[in-house]
Amino acid sequence: STRSVAQVERNGEDWKAGALAGGYWLREPADGAEAAIVAMGAVLPEALAAWDELSADLPGLGLLAVTSPDLLHRGWTAVQAGRWKAPRLSG
Repeated sequence: STRSVAQVERNGEDWKAGALAGGYWLREPADGAEAAIVAMGAVLPEALAAWDELSADLPGLGLLAVTSPDLLHRGWTAVQAGRWKAPRLSG
């Protein structure tokens, strides 16, 4: 069994769409951020503590709460596939 985790306060409604898509930002990264912490489930308290500890040294550090690794991966691969374009063949 997993331990119970106190729920964090979420502002607004934006996080709901992300939760249904596989993950949402608890702490959104700043533009140009070099890192993000990604966590799911019972280890989220440790991820929040790590964010508190590291955010002073890593400006713009993000914290992504994963709700479904499968849905998150599908979304990421779909975005990547959309960016790829086949080379034009001359002929």
